[in-house]
Amino acid sequence: MTPDDPVVERVRAARRRIVERCGFDRQRLYEWIKKFEAQHQDRVVGFDRANRIEKTRKQQP
Repeated sequence: MTPDDPVVERVRAARRRIVERCGFDRQRLYEWIKKFEAQHQDRVVGFDRANRIEKTRKQQP
């Protein structure tokens, strides 16, 4: 990854827009994230699911 990687810059720009949309308020940002996660539960990888995926990968030859 290079410092001027366009994909990384797009992610950073999106994060800045989200934080700005929440008025730089941590509580509003937290609430927005939770609402977004609830709307897209099928796309959110939680801690438990990530651990199960990692264990499965380790068990494969």
